[in-house]
Amino acid sequence: MGDVVQKPARPARGDGAAAGATGAGGPALDPSSPLPLYQQIVAVLTSRIAAGEWEVGARMPGEHDLSEEFGVSRITAKRALDELAGAGLVTRERGRGTRLLAPTSAPPMQSSIEGWLDQMAHMQRTTEVRLLDFGPAAAPPSVTGALGVAPGARLLRTVRVRSLDGAPLSHLTAWLPEPVAEGITAADLEAVPLLKLIERAGVRVNAARQTVSATLAAPDVAQALTLYAGAPLLEVRRVVSDAEGRAVQYLRALYHPDRYQMAMTMTRIEGDGGMQWSPAPALPGHAGGEE
Repeated sequence: MGDVVQKPARPARGDGAAAGATGAGGPALDPSSPLPLYQQIVAVLTSRIAAGEWEVGARMPGEHDLSEEFGVSRITAKRALDELAGAGLVTRERGRGTRLLAPTSAPPMQSSIEGWLDQMAHMQRTTEVRLLDFGPAAAPPSVTGALGVAPGARLLRTVRVRSLDGAPLSHLTAWLPEPVAEGITAADLEAVPLLKLIERAGVRVNAARQTVSATLAAPDVAQALTLYAGAPLLEVRRVVSDAEGRAVQYLRALYHPDRYQMAMTMTRIEGDGGMQWSPAPALPGHAGGEE
């Protein structure tokens, strides 16, 4: 008997996906989008993979499962899976189904977060925040692993959209472990940056490690950022630590491609291979930080 398809442990969320094609309980696709339906499915699955909803090596939904979930033909579902396989995200084998591959990664670049909290304070003064979701939820493996908590632990999950001059700028999903989350309310989040709330609770924010990559907008994110499903986004994943090195926040930030830039100052260094470039300390007001 074959392996059972691993069902994603998707946390409860208030998706507001655009009306369109949908299967029983599945996310809605947008038939008016310039992106074909199979590419919209690719965007949804890519977002779920990025969120850690399947473990590496796990058997993922097949053509029949996807056709039922999204209300599309098996030909469309097959094309979506073929796209994922072509991108090196999954492998498809007869008799074994579709399985998630381990991500390939380049050596990380590190940069200072000097001026980070000052930059967040500036963003709070010049932008507006809309809270989409707030409450305890079962965290996916990528989050529990990064925060060093037990698999499946229920953490505080917040989902926000930050806007500049009335135009959506970023879609922010943050996870907080206990006891860091104690005392934080939904009303607080609409008025004060999340990291400021963490520090107000007595936690000294000391360091952060982040990765920057590209991704595609799932339908719910696309609607929140006024984009079409499958639009390219800048994705930032950040794990924030306190003075003792304990992880206190996991953030996944998705940025509108036309409204946000990340800048880095670099200095020349001499290496074995000749001239190289190294990230320099961030300039005040240019840390690119967001809570």
